[in-house]
Amino acid sequence: MQAADKLKVGPEWRGGGDYVFTTGSGEPVHSDTVSSLFPILTKRYNEAWFCLQLPTALVREWRPHPELQRS
Repeated sequence: MQAADKLKVGPEWRGGGDYVFTTGSGEPVHSDTVSSLFPILTKRYNEAWFCLQLPTALVREWRPHPELQRS
């Protein structure tokens, strides 16, 4: 997805990493932005798709458990 965005934005592209969440110009989104928007998006999704509910979770809970890390 970022490759398509990079082509569309052209020389204004500022992304340098492989981030999950980026701005329109490729810069990483601040973690507070993701943390504050995720509950809103989850609520909207759950209201629209009541038969396929997403669980509520904090962003920090997305990290894999240390015992499940690949070595």
